[in-house]
Amino acid sequence: MLTPENNNELSELINSTTGLHFPEDKFTDIERAVRYILKENNFKSVNDLLLWIKSKENDTDKVDLITKYFTVGETYFFRDRNVINALNETILPEIIQRKYKEDRRIKVWSAASSTGEELYTLAILIEELLKDKSGWEIELMGSDINKEFLAKAKKGIYTKWSIRGDEFPVLNDYVTPLPNNLFEVNHLIKSRVKFFHLNLKSNNYPSQKNDLNSVDLILCRNVLMYFDDKTKADVVNKLRKTLDKDGWIIFSPFDLNDENKKLFITVSAEDTVVYRVSDSINNNTPIQNKNELNSIANTTLLHIKKPKVSTIKHEKKTSNTLNCKQIISKRAIRDYDGIHRLYEKGKYGEIIKLYESKELEPEMGETKATNFYLTLLKSYANLGLKSGFENTVSEALKMNKTSAEIHYVCGSIYKEFNELQKSVYHLKKALYLNHDFIMAEFMLGLNYRAIGDAANAKRCFRNINKMLKSEDNNSTLDFSEGLKVIDIKSIVQKYSNE
Repeated sequence: MLTPENNNELSELINSTTGLHFPEDKFTDIERAVRYILKENNFKSVNDLLLWIKSKENDTDKVDLITKYFTVGETYFFRDRNVINALNETILPEIIQRKYKEDRRIKVWSAASSTGEELYTLAILIEELLKDKSGWEIELMGSDINKEFLAKAKKGIYTKWSIRGDEFPVLNDYVTPLPNNLFEVNHLIKSRVKFFHLNLKSNNYPSQKNDLNSVDLILCRNVLMYFDDKTKADVVNKLRKTLDKDGWIIFSPFDLNDENKKLFITVSAEDTVVYRVSDSINNNTPIQNKNELNSIANTTLLHIKKPKVSTIKHEKKTSNTLNCKQIISKRAIRDYDGIHRLYEKGKYGEIIKLYESKELEPEMGETKATNFYLTLLKSYANLGLKSGFENTVSEALKMNKTSAEIHYVCGSIYKEFNELQKSVYHLKKALYLNHDFIMAEFMLGLNYRAIGDAANAKRCFRNINKMLKSEDNNSTLDFSEGLKVIDIKSIVQKYSNE
């Protein structure tokens, strides 16, 4: 449908308008989006679309159309346990402690807030940490380029898929069940946040007009990967200028290159890497513990293990830093049960250290070996170590070529990396090996929906409805991250009726 010239021209127009970068290996994404644009709008051909875009100089309609069809909004509450632990146990307590002594004013900005789950998560964490807010001024801001995402964020109504998992039961205190298995963020948390439209490519920040200045904490995850190097450098520089003198910032693992990192101090906390403007975290006044912080701010903290904090020197490459100081002996882990316990504690780096040190029990058996590789793949993914993950994929499949579970986990992780074609490939393999793998069919349907293949998405959802007929509504499926059968049915019904 699109010629190479069409793809190149659209790629340049999208980049100049939004900063989003679609190189040649992403042209299939452009073609899928264009099919949807032509189907749902009044354009007779690709040339009509190109003419319309080029005629709209700095027009908001053009930006809205491009962002509607070319941006991805996959997120959920309390996403990435290690980031949540670092926020809850290191970053937010430090900000509260420091600001208590200064002006008792806190600014937090979710710079690519998508449909709002990230900012609401931050609001809940702060609500739990700082119960007594008298005398405090707290601004929680969320921005996005996609206006449809922002509209959903402001409503604060979500399916169970957005609140999947049961690691943080405190979420239940802040959402209200609605009919049709939906959930709404309660009024208190909604009142704490504000959402607004912002294109990170623009020059509208730092600015006092929209309060994007002297920000204590910025989260900018899963967005810079869509920019070219020039746009990324410009955005990172503006984000740095928007931070307070002691501010913190969190990116996704693959977002920054070595040049970008020079703008920040790199801090490792709870097996995740975060960044800071100054080196004050390493001075002679350590971050106070929970009891001391409680006495300062009358706080009630979530029950998450406190990590040690250290600064990574810039001479060393930080992208693959695991912050594992303890050597694990063979006696510490005799079989998969011990590895699983490490995973449950969030000790992903220690699992990888064990694997890379070759300190494994030589004969684990195929079942336990398969389970070990599943855990190892998820550990690499949780730390954002993509190269380690991909190297391990080939080893895992060499060990067990017929494991539907390995293919499913690979497909799920590639979806998180937004590599949907690779995700589809592995999920199809999982279904080939196990035709009754409900979660593989479910995840495949979500993938088809994300890439705009409505026919295949609905086919997957029809298959799931058939598979679920014999399942107990209150049962939990393997690999469902705590979702019950009735939750999956509700999500499938909602998407089937779109």
